[in-house]
Amino acid sequence: MKKKIVSAVLCAAVCLGMLAGCGQSSTSGEIPDSKKEDSKTAAEKSGGTAAKKSSKLDVKLDKDKLVVAPIIDYEPFSFKEDGEWKGYNIDIWKEFEKRTGIPVEWYELNKETIEKWSSDVSMSYPQIVMMEGMADVDVYTWEISPSAFEEADDTIEQTEPIYYSGITLAVAADDSIQEMSDISGDVEVNAGEEMHAFDIEETLKNVNSKIYVGRWTGVYGYDKLSQLKAGDPPLALLDIEAKYAMKKDKGLNIRLLEPVGYAVGCPRVFEKNTADAVNIFLQSIKEDGTLKEISEKWFGQDVSVERK
Repeated sequence: MKKKIVSAVLCAAVCLGMLAGCGQSSTSGEIPDSKKEDSKTAAEKSGGTAAKKSSKLDVKLDKDKLVVAPIIDYEPFSFKEDGEWKGYNIDIWKEFEKRTGIPVEWYELNKETIEKWSSDVSMSYPQIVMMEGMADVDVYTWEISPSAFEEADDTIEQTEPIYYSGITLAVAADDSIQEMSDISGDVEVNAGEEMHAFDIEETLKNVNSKIYVGRWTGVYGYDKLSQLKAGDPPLALLDIEAKYAMKKDKGLNIRLLEPVGYAVGCPRVFEKNTADAVNIFLQSIKEDGTLKEISEKWFGQDVSVERK
């Protein structure tokens, strides 16, 4: 009799336990926490990816990557610091990758490559890159006068400008030259910037001066600028270059005259569809102020707006 009572009690306990378990499962109707978490994570990942894709700028470019060719020692446009690319142009192309989702790879255009092709004087700098066949975009920013912008080499696609700069003359801070009309002697232009000689000659055409080409070293001829003395020939260069050199060294003892002309800077591209894509991107970073921010970071002013 005792055994039957014990068995009945045990059986009742087991049934109650089962009923309790079933009751919990049937009344909550919820997914177990572990599965809920898995489901939530998957949804978040899926939703995040979809949102990320939809937020990318569609530049209508069917490329797995964009190969960009910066040049070393072109501060502040492109230069290497501790092995890492930095500079105004570099930040622009990093933004291109971030905004479009198209990876950017760097093709380093070194001095050996330039010298390899430089014997052919009929070739322009971007054609050197193109002959190498290793890049989609040449980041050695083109500096031409606005009047020549529409007459540029039609074998190279030009994009929208990314900077405008005045062509100025630098003199020693204590030089007697105060304005262009005070110049009576020679003017020196850095090698590689002879294109600006025309603007200077036009301004000085009634002055007994001649333009000659020198070879400066350092960032924008920093070595030459730092040694400039009263009575030395004025040095012709872009004002954003001169101001950048002065920003780097606040003790630089030079003074800048009013610009004698203006230059337009734009990347150069070798295919029209790529140029069109770059222009869509450039328009977007101009409209939302990103290009202005990058400009102010490197030059302390907005050089992305046209100057008259």
